[in-house]
Amino acid sequence: MKKIPGGFFNRKSEAQKVMIVHERGAQHPFWLVRSEGPKTVLIVDDEPEQLSLFSELLREIGLRVVTSTSAQAAVAAVRAGTRIDLVITDLKMPGMSGLDFIEVFLSILPDVPVIVLTAQGEIDAYFKAFSLGVFAFINKPVVKRELVGVVKAAIGITKPKPAASEARAGMSSNGAGQELGQPRNVP
Repeated sequence: MKKIPGGFFNRKSEAQKVMIVHERGAQHPFWLVRSEGPKTVLIVDDEPEQLSLFSELLREIGLRVVTSTSAQAAVAAVRAGTRIDLVITDLKMPGMSGLDFIEVFLSILPDVPVIVLTAQGEIDAYFKAFSLGVFAFINKPVVKRELVGVVKAAIGITKPKPAASEARAGMSSNGAGQELGQPRNVP
């Protein structure tokens, strides 16, 4: 057993039973999930260039990346037990759509945050995605700083979750920020 603030941590498995002992002696057991190593991001996009670009960016910030060019293959990987801490998915893909993928994925791993990327700014898809429980919805071309910030917030590298106005920032066309693969234009 390893002591952690307020209790003990047994390193035998990822899910650990922790006993919190309060000042007055009250004890409250609960399960604490600890994961070793870098967080794993599953990226689902039917465009290999996008997969490569996003993978490189996320590896630069220390994340492990798993990619899939189809939603069906991504679902199969998740069902096979691939560890996933975050999903980034395109909205429009052949076969299974991004929204259908999100619905299936969240039925398997409901606590894993999902970020939707799309070149289509469809308001119905935006509201449907949030009704399914997605963490953020970002329009392509993706602003590098925005994607990194949202990813970090989603997996807990930073504390605050994006506000609704920040999540919608990708839907504006003001050109602020640096798009991936593009130099930043400052007016």
